[in-house]
Amino acid sequence: MNYTRFNVGEKELKLCLDAKNTVALERVLGTNPVNELRNCSEKEHLPSLDFISATLHASLQKYQHGYTLTKVYDLIDEFIGEGKNLTDFLPVLIDVFQVSGFIPKETDEVEQDPK
Repeated sequence: MNYTRFNVGEKELKLCLDAKNTVALERVLGTNPVNELRNCSEKEHLPSLDFISATLHASLQKYQHGYTLTKVYDLIDEFIGEGKNLTDFLPVLIDVFQVSGFIPKETDEVEQDPK
C-alpha cells in the first residue's frame, strides 16, 4: 500500500487511509471524507480543525500505531508552532486521499503519443 510522508519537527510520519480506518473516519464525519474535501474547494473555505484532526488520526493508524487523538492534537499544535497554518494542511490531505485511491493523482506530465 502507498503512503505519503508528513513531516513535523523531527518526525517523518507515514499517512494512508485503508478500508478499516476510512470506515471509522466516515462514522466520525458522518459522510465520505472526500465530500468534506470537495466542500472546502467548492466553497473556498478552510477545512475544519475537526476534519483535519480526524483525517490525520485515521491516516496514521495503518503505519504509525499508537497515535491517539490527543497525540494528533499535539502534532497539529507542533505543525502550527512551526509557522504553518490551516491552509498548509490542504496539500497534506490531498496527498492522503490520492495515495489512498480516493481521488486521482495529479500529473504534471503530458501524455505523448508513442507513434
